[in-house]
Amino acid sequence: MKKGKAGAVLPNVKDRKDWLPLVRSILLREVTPRQQEVLRLLYIEGLSVSACAEKLSVYPSTVSRTRDRGLLRLRRFLRYGLERQNLEEEY
Repeated sequence: MKKGKAGAVLPNVKDRKDWLPLVRSILLREVTPRQQEVLRLLYIEGLSVSACAEKLSVYPSTVSRTRDRGLLRLRRFLRYGLERQNLEEEY
């Protein structure tokens, strides 16, 4: 394990594709199904906020808010969750 910029402990991965299983498991555990759907539409399918809103039949502001909350949950987990898991593994 190595320390990242913010001091979070990161798994030792050499290639971006090695992160995919980790990111997928984090998404499934830490982000709500609605947040998963919005993040998938925006970042994997490449839809704009307005196109995503139209597809989900919601306002664009709802998509933005859902995206922001999902990304915040991911950031918090990556900052604190991995560190907490590593501490639990040590003891």
